[in-house]
Amino acid sequence: MYLGIQSYIANRRGRQDEKGNMLVHIVADSSSPISSQHHRHSTSEITFHNEESGDIVSWLTRSTAASGGRCIIASGYAVYNILNRHHPASIHQLSQPKWVFANQEGYPRPIFFHHRNRIMINFGRVPLIGNAIHPRPAHLPRISMKQLKALEDIERAAKKVQLEIETKPGDIHFINNLFVLHKRDSFKNGDGLLVTPQSAFNHAFFLLTPKQSVRRHTMAEAFGIAAGAVGFVSLLVQITSGINKLRAITNSAEGAPVEIQSVMRELDFLVHVMQEANDKAPSKIDPVVQHCQTNCDQVVKDLEDLNRILEAGSKGSARGKVSRIVAFRHWKEKVENLERDIQGAKLNLIMKSCNVLKYGGTFRFALSQLGIRWAAIIQLYIVTTSGIYLFRPIINFERVVPYTSPGFVILWKLRNLIISFEDGREQLVHLHRTDRTLPDHVDPSGKSYIENLLMAPARSPVEREYRYKLLELFMGEFEIARGTENSTFLSQCAHWIGEAPHLELLEILLGLGFNAAEVNIHDWPEHCSQDWSAPDIAEDPFFIEYLQLLWFAEMSPLHEAILFDSVELVRKCVSRCEKDERNALGQTPLHLAISKPDYLRILINAKYDLDARDNYGITPLMYAAATNQEEAVMMLIEADSDLNATDFNWNRNFIYYAGLRQHWNLILKILNTIENHLNTDAAEEWARFATFLFLVIFQDRLEDSGVSLNQLLAKCGTVNFLYDARNDKRNRCLLHDIRSPAELEALLANGFTLVNHVDSAGQSPVMAAADRCDSVLVDRLLAYGTDINRKDHCQRTSLWYVLQRREASFICYSTFRAMKTLRILLENDVDVLTRDACALAYTCPSMVTGMA
Repeated sequence: MYLGIQSYIANRRGRQDEKGNMLVHIVADSSSPISSQHHRHSTSEITFHNEESGDIVSWLTRSTAASGGRCIIASGYAVYNILNRHHPASIHQLSQPKWVFANQEGYPRPIFFHHRNRIMINFGRVPLIGNAIHPRPAHLPRISMKQLKALEDIERAAKKVQLEIETKPGDIHFINNLFVLHKRDSFKNGDGLLVTPQSAFNHAFFLLTPKQSVRRHTMAEAFGIAAGAVGFVSLLVQITSGINKLRAITNSAEGAPVEIQSVMRELDFLVHVMQEANDKAPSKIDPVVQHCQTNCDQVVKDLEDLNRILEAGSKGSARGKVSRIVAFRHWKEKVENLERDIQGAKLNLIMKSCNVLKYGGTFRFALSQLGIRWAAIIQLYIVTTSGIYLFRPIINFERVVPYTSPGFVILWKLRNLIISFEDGREQLVHLHRTDRTLPDHVDPSGKSYIENLLMAPARSPVEREYRYKLLELFMGEFEIARGTENSTFLSQCAHWIGEAPHLELLEILLGLGFNAAEVNIHDWPEHCSQDWSAPDIAEDPFFIEYLQLLWFAEMSPLHEAILFDSVELVRKCVSRCEKDERNALGQTPLHLAISKPDYLRILINAKYDLDARDNYGITPLMYAAATNQEEAVMMLIEADSDLNATDFNWNRNFIYYAGLRQHWNLILKILNTIENHLNTDAAEEWARFATFLFLVIFQDRLEDSGVSLNQLLAKCGTVNFLYDARNDKRNRCLLHDIRSPAELEALLANGFTLVNHVDSAGQSPVMAAADRCDSVLVDRLLAYGTDINRKDHCQRTSLWYVLQRREASFICYSTFRAMKTLRILLENDVDVLTRDACALAYTCPSMVTGMA
């Protein structure tokens, strides 16, 4: 029946994967970690998207989940109109043919298409960003921060206009895949978060293509919004209508104020300018035109607001025209606002009509290799207008000294501790006295002394001390500012984070008079990166204190009020500012409030987006977990923040951030809160994930976390669960990764039974312990009845792993440890005559792969 009904809608069906499957089932599958994370089989929420092929999406609901799992759709036109009004820059990004999708490798295309005066949209996040089971190929370019913001803007706009569909068994739905976005809510089965295929909700999913003759033309018209909605036509009609209404009101009044007459003249001129702009508007999407439309749209709003107020005043008048004049006087401020917006719209439209274009770039040539101590900075531009081409070259010169010049040599010697600081300082002071051009010196790469000094983080306290003293010498005594005025200088200093105290450096720079006039956000370091040498102890991992010291990053009044720590200002700004405004780092006020519970509560009560993402996809809950803000974490969880949200670059959730920063006591409290707020099954699932992080990913080698493995195991429900450590180490159990007899006892005390379990390579826990030359653990495992002669997929026993470490003589696997482990194996009657597959003239799978 389902297929029969479809035949009336379309005559062709689209493929859903490379295997040619046309019908797929959307059903939970927790049989393996990989299956449970696939978008077809995950219980987590899926963001708004289109399917990559097909013009129509169809689904049949066969059964439903106990809760959640709603199908949600949003009009692409409504999303476009919101972006057009509030985020025109994002429309520009989405319209550019610069999006490289992993499933359409090497073919860049736009997300928004303009076809026959209609807007079409097609995109999905996973092919652009990747996820845990579909990582983005390394050879494909990563999307930019502006592109990430554009995707987030689509998601937020779609949520504002979304339509939720509560499906029932037997329901059949058809939606247009060309401009209707869809997503799926997270769902649960019974009282838990884990859903089995037999009891989970089940959809049959189809992609359809209608007959070619009606394909893209009729479907675009089915829900259509005319092209005038994205041009000036509708705005012209609204402004003209508003002018006529305003003129009618003023004509009925005696002595209308001069301001009203002036505004009407300005409006008439604006209509004239808009008509010219509309005649010259290109057929394709033009971000400049869209920006002008936004200005004109604001004029329409102001004009409607003014007319509504004046009309209400005239209707309520009992004494005729005199009262109407009083109404004008009372709303003079509205008139002034309207006049200001008219001027802004006119200016942008007139600038749009300017047909001057400039092409070119800046080039720097160091002439030091020719013996000339100067560099030429050449700006070459060609200016075109009305068929005229003008060549506008600009040449500047800056003094260059070689890398072997005395100043840079002294700096190099100090950096490598070849000379003492006192000797180096004395030589630099002498050089400054004898060479007055010293403050303007740059090396052949264009870097000044200060830029060279701060180019790499100073990791040791001794190195930091001499660098700070040199900064004081250069910026204080010598008054050198060369290099600090560059837009990249602050981001270069921020790159100390995770390697050296970046906050301390900024405070010293500010004390020496540094003023960041420009900031290059595009070169800003990643937040809370696991690539840092010390991500667990790095101060200020999200640059909130950095913002508080310097007040940059294009913050809104509410951002500043939170950093300024003023309750009155925060309350005032919450009522006046637009919700969820972002600074240049993508942070909303909620991100900045995680260390201030009073402000956080105000924002939560004001319905700010709990799951707003910064430029890297990090949510406020992740901020709170990473910075050990217990009260904020609990408030966000109780307010129903999305626990399953992950960041863009690493697919890390909030528990991962807490583990990365070694906040294990906080994790224990989180598990208790989840159990109370959600249910036991959810808490146990999160406890198993936290145990995996504690034992495998972030091992507490110093044992200073204050939390034991036993505390986490007690919350897991079952300790006999499996996980994938890496691609080559899959299907492992906890016994593969324990590091001490105490951890073994904790496992056994909590009901662990997988003593002889083997992973995807056939390696048993005793082999893993032998591979680490952990003699004590090998001895205890053998005492519990582990098979000492068990073989992996290459027919290797524990004996082979120990002998391999003995021969390799790795530093961490000393000869003594290897010999001690070997002695224990021999004492327990290990088979010394066994052969692996290679010795029997067979090849193991790993060798076959290497030879292929």
